[in-house]
Amino acid sequence: MAKKSYLTQVTGALVAVTLGAAASTSVLAQEQLLAQEQQLASTGMPQPSVEEQRAQQLLQRAVQHIKDEGVMGVNDFNRDARFVDRDLYVFSVNADGVVLASGGWSAAYIGDNVLDMMDENNRPFFREIIEGAKNNTRGVVQYQWYNPADGGMEAKLTSYEMVDDIIVAVGYFPVAPTLEQIYHLLETAVLAYQQDPQLALRKFANRAGEFQFRGLKVLVLDLANQTVLFDAAQRELAGVALVDLVDVTGQPFLLEVAQRAQTDTVQQVEALLLNLKTKRVMLQRIFFKRSGQYVIGIQEHIYKNAQ
Repeated sequence: MAKKSYLTQVTGALVAVTLGAAASTSVLAQEQLLAQEQQLASTGMPQPSVEEQRAQQLLQRAVQHIKDEGVMGVNDFNRDARFVDRDLYVFSVNADGVVLASGGWSAAYIGDNVLDMMDENNRPFFREIIEGAKNNTRGVVQYQWYNPADGGMEAKLTSYEMVDDIIVAVGYFPVAPTLEQIYHLLETAVLAYQQDPQLALRKFANRAGEFQFRGLKVLVLDLANQTVLFDAAQRELAGVALVDLVDVTGQPFLLEVAQRAQTDTVQQVEALLLNLKTKRVMLQRIFFKRSGQYVIGIQEHIYKNAQ
């Protein structure tokens, strides 16, 4: 059987290059991971980022404005400086999907029905926002959106709330996840898989769920069969033998992940991926841990130079 270049022959979208020197986690990185484990044990959930706090504050200001001024208050979202915070802005849609106001790039859609608009991953994010608001009043949706700061499509998180039968929302482009957040997500994924594997896989696949955080993707390897059991980033890899998934240098680095995985220590492997869709090189980091006959991993994609 011919070897498959990981994410290249399988999807035609990505090319991987292993970083030989970075394939093994450094002593410093291991110490950082252990330090994060101790911190999480004492403090619990990671604290919201500065960007998330700014977005929430702006959203609550906008919600209160509608409560005070009524639905016509949406007009102020278009031009009032109170509803713009540097790169953050407020937008509003009605329950049918018509954009009512926007202080940012989505102003071009004012008056348009965006209910069926898809992002580049074919996710109907406006529909999810509207249905989420109808069912639960408030929530958060992640989708791909144009980031003017970088000139490309990136993951965006939008918080929304329904008030006076319209939906007010604020979105932001999160910074790269912290090591603490990655480590916390990995431990949560390991625990979920230990408790109920089938339910965990459904959660890993849920694009609106807790495991879709800041572009991170869950990976599950089957050690008994030496195959990919699940890959949230590339789901068509399920069932492919680890030995047959190689990078452009011919190295089966997922097989290395399987061989190095331990139950009591988080390991890390790094690779460079060329995304032929965006024409940009990104660094992939896989943080992983063994759980029985499986390896659970968290994949992180970074477009900027890693430090």
